[in-house]
Amino acid sequence: MYFRFPENRMFDVVGVGRNSWDRISLLPDYPPPNAKVEVLELVHQPGGQVATTLVTVARLGGTTRYLGKFGDDASGRAVRGALAHEGVELTESRVLPGINNQTAFVVVDKTHHTRTVFGDFDERLLLEMDDFPQEAINSGKILFLGGRNPSTMIPFAKMGKEAGSIIVLDADDPSDGAKELISLANVVIMPEPFLSDFTGERETHAALRRVSQLGPTISCVTKGQKGSCALWQKEYVEVPAFDIRVLDTTGAGDVFQGAFLIGLLENFELPHLLKFANAAAALKCRTLGGQSGIPPRADVEKFIQI
Repeated sequence: MYFRFPENRMFDVVGVGRNSWDRISLLPDYPPPNAKVEVLELVHQPGGQVATTLVTVARLGGTTRYLGKFGDDASGRAVRGALAHEGVELTESRVLPGINNQTAFVVVDKTHHTRTVFGDFDERLLLEMDDFPQEAINSGKILFLGGRNPSTMIPFAKMGKEAGSIIVLDADDPSDGAKELISLANVVIMPEPFLSDFTGERETHAALRRVSQLGPTISCVTKGQKGSCALWQKEYVEVPAFDIRVLDTTGAGDVFQGAFLIGLLENFELPHLLKFANAAAALKCRTLGGQSGIPPRADVEKFIQI
């Protein structure tokens, strides 16, 4: 058992961080300046790091609460409706009058399997401790924190840790507060570029050791088509990615995180935990957009067995 989770909590996972309304265009390849290109496919759907992670947890069988802010425009209403439909609890989230929700325009290059994200974020959507009641923040076994604007997440991590919640961090922003926030986390999950930039180490095992020295019990890195790696105490595990035909990687890291959280809650052995998370992320990559392709649990388990 990696952690002793607190008992008598209302939810498996409480997530604090961002949501988004995404407009995703599939193009034959990324165009040069002044080009005119026919769009192969266009979809509109909810996204955002924390929101997508929570939807993944819900589809895989967990209970979730989202603590965040929405604009009161059409995009905000669409995201709220979609999250509620997935069973994500929203009663303590806030709707800000007269403010547009976070949105993103995502260009997916079908030939090279890359994506480019153009985001629009109103800083009034940044989160503060006073935005939510303490009992809501501490109502989950796991407190999952989005790593954007890390200095704003530090008070949430401190409160959760004092209450006995297991703190899991999505670390992808090296700005002020990142080191302190990582030191407060029980688990930190990072994309490979962040890990190498943050530690200055190019070798994965050495880089994860550097992160673990700051305090996390489990340090994990996602490496795209190279799979994922994690360090728990002195156990270092590498698990390769699944060989699939990739359409769009949007949200793959968030889906990985949601499946990882399920594995933690169910006390999977580390190699199986990474394999389970890799499989969920791989299945998502066959579909355009971040949330529409999140697989149900039965599909993930069947895919692992193939």
